[in-house]
Amino acid sequence: MTVTENIIPDTPAVEEKSERAGFWSTLFSSRMTVVCLCVIGIFAAIAAFAPWFAPYDPLKQNFLAMSKGPSAAHWFGTDRYGRDILSRTIYGARPSLALGVMAPVLAGIVGTVVGMLAGYFGGWIDRIVSRLCDVLMAFPSLLIGIMISAALGPGFTNLIVAIAFAFLPRFVRVARASTMSITAEPYIDAAVASGQSWMRILWKQILPNISGPLVVVATLWVATAIRIEASLSFLGLGTQPPAASWGNLIRDGLTEMLVSPWSVITAGFAVTLCVLAFNIVGDAVRDVLDPESRD
Repeated sequence: MTVTENIIPDTPAVEEKSERAGFWSTLFSSRMTVVCLCVIGIFAAIAAFAPWFAPYDPLKQNFLAMSKGPSAAHWFGTDRYGRDILSRTIYGARPSLALGVMAPVLAGIVGTVVGMLAGYFGGWIDRIVSRLCDVLMAFPSLLIGIMISAALGPGFTNLIVAIAFAFLPRFVRVARASTMSITAEPYIDAAVASGQSWMRILWKQILPNISGPLVVVATLWVATAIRIEASLSFLGLGTQPPAASWGNLIRDGLTEMLVSPWSVITAGFAVTLCVLAFNIVGDAVRDVLDPESRD
């Protein structure tokens, strides 16, 4: 009698696919989260296709329509130079959202690498990294962003570097703690005993297992990055005029707040709504990826 061996399916792949499907189904189970994801999608579409959404050139001045209130021609009014506030708010979404995503991603990449090295090797590397993180975390993120921006000078690229540097110790801390927890697992000892290099262990064994907490941190800090960008642009350290960003729209509107407050109201509402949406989505992602909340 011939005995045929059963073909065992790729269990890890099946489990990974099941976990991915469970993540999205749990995330979309909340109506509030779905609404916030739609809000984020609308802001992203507006930023990506600003020339199609904006009714006017955001830089075009019209001295015959200075400081006008809302009307059929200008839905959100005009500023003191006669520029359409709606168009400038739409174009202002570009630097705000781009920086809100790029700064946490840059901080996450650098912070993850540094944190993994410190957590895996320990010793003097871990002590130096930990002390530097302690020093940086003693200052608020906004204050670090102001200091770095003042040192590098105003500009969009410098602002990304400044905010990423302010976020760096948070990602280092999370990556370091998660790596130290993973290195105590038996399969890491087995990988070392099998002769795998430390780079392969970090890339293949540790990084996939610590990606969950890092994704949560990155999602939550997108909202903070948007808020800090608006604050630094308001102080003149971010996007420079005449280019539009939500921060410098609020700053320009304050000079004529009593005459025409529409710039402050429109840009302030955009910042509030966008930050609120990212915060709610970040909390939802954290709840889904938190093992304790899933048990």
